[in-house]
Order: sequence, then structure tokens, then C-alpha cells
Amino acid sequence: MDRESQAPLCDSEISEILAAFDTALPSLDALILQDYNKGVLTAPVIERALAQAKKRGIPVSVDPKFDNFMRYTGAHLFKPNLREAERALGLRISDDATLEEACGRASGDLEPDVLMVTRGERGMTICTRHDRTTIPTHARDVADVSGAGDTVISTFVACEMGGGKMIEAATLANIAAGIVCEQVGVVPIDKERLALALERAE
Repeated sequence: MDRESQAPLCDSEISEILAAFDTALPSLDALILQDYNKGVLTAPVIERALAQAKKRGIPVSVDPKFDNFMRYTGAHLFKPNLREAERALGLRISDDATLEEACGRASGDLEPDVLMVTRGERGMTICTRHDRTTIPTHARDVADVSGAGDTVISTFVACEMGGGKMIEAATLANIAAGIVCEQVGVVPIDKERLALALERAE
């Protein structure tokens, strides 16, 4: 049985988190904020992380949830899924027109370099200040979607940090998520399996 508290961290706990973050910051090339609405990513933690990373030129990638959706202004990558975007924006995304509206509103309010909306079986849509690209999902036997969002953002960041271009990083992240969804539970990505899947997709 899993029992947990989702109450926000208290002031002393926030201080401990921020102290650990400040210690780790000089060794970071990139920062991922993975928000689960569990009470860890409070407003002070988010604001400090974004400000300190920006000061050091460290790109921040965000996988948001509902409570603090609009607090991540200025992130490099902002990656909501369809349901999160709909709920936060108060908009049902049902076609290209409503997707365009949602991307425009989120980009205008949060000003990310890259907005990525993951859309399940419809793939992912990448929005920048200049264009919008949709990367389709490769047909797979889906067993469990647990960990797919984590896989997308971590693979995207790793690929970019390795010198990959944005669409290359998004394509690899999409394929990696597909592999994870074929397996039950939260599983790591095996690089040989990822390389093989990439070959088959080309």
C-alpha cells in the first residue's frame, strides 16, 4: 500500500532543497524540472531554479503538471501533454485550429524556446517562434505508458546536449518513448535497442 503526502514543502525543507540545488548547479550542463504535483516543486523552488540556471546559461527543460503550469516562464523546453495543456489553458484541443490556439497561448505566456505538446497516439507537436512541426508516433503494441513523459524529456535533453538538432532530438525522444510503452512498468532505455529502433524508423 502506497501512502504519501502531497502537501507543499515547509520553509525548512525548501531551504534544504535549494541548498542542495546550489551545490549541484556548477556541475550541471542542463536542468530538468519534472513536476508531479507532489509538493516538491513549490513556487520558491521553481523561481530559484529558473533564475540561477539562467544566470549560469544552463538550459532548463520542464515537464509540467497542473498547479504550477504558468510559473515556468522562460524555460528552454516546455513539454506538457495534451491533457495538461487543455486543463491549464481551459481549452479543448480537438483539431489543428485549437492546437494552434493552445500553442500560441502557451508560447505567448511562457516564452519557451521550444514548446512540445505530446499527444499520445497522435505523436508530438513542436512549436518554436518560427514554425510548428508534428512528429507522428510509430505504430507499436502499447503495454504501459508509465514513464513515457520522463523518457521523452530526458532523451530530448541528452540528444541536444550531445549536439543533436531540435527535430533530431524530438524524433529520437519519440522513438524512445515508443520503446518504453512496449514494456510494463517504468523501464530504462537500452541504447542498442534504441539504435535498432532508429534504424528501422529511417
